[in-house]
Amino acid sequence: MSHLDTKHDNYRKRREVLFLKAVITLACCLVFLLWFKFALIRPKEQYMLIHPYFSSVPILVYIWLRNCFPILRTRYLNLFAWLGKITLETYLSQIHIYMIGDAKKLLVYLPGYPMMNFLLATATYVMISYVLFHQTLFFNSYILPKNMMIIGRNFVVGTVWLGLSYLLSFGLTKASLW
Repeated sequence: MSHLDTKHDNYRKRREVLFLKAVITLACCLVFLLWFKFALIRPKEQYMLIHPYFSSVPILVYIWLRNCFPILRTRYLNLFAWLGKITLETYLSQIHIYMIGDAKKLLVYLPGYPMMNFLLATATYVMISYVLFHQTLFFNSYILPKNMMIIGRNFVVGTVWLGLSYLLSFGLTKASLW
């Protein structure tokens, strides 16, 4: 791609690069149209069987089109950039927010209102993921700081806390208070 992006002084080289970009772009568009016609609009059961093999087609076409032209690389949606920051937390919390019973049932906040239920669950899901993202950053900086002395101190403090907690629970259990 860097060869295609360099500014060529030679007119012939510029034409070759433009021709190459056009050919690859047309090929990508053709593959995308074929994917759309023969894969995407199949019935759900048939589509799910072939999805693992062809799901990368629209992603790769998008990547080519976005990276082919420098002007497209400078544009993005802030919402998607923001959601990209909390991706790990959204992945980890999705089953806990949306589903219950080993992910076999949906969690119902408002019975009889499926769209309001989905809206409330999504708002809750994004807010919780955002809070989890900030908690992850906080604990990451606490557990894995840049300074090795602080890492050692945190390890000692954590070990002492864990030991004291164990001794307290052991003592309460032996005394039959817990």
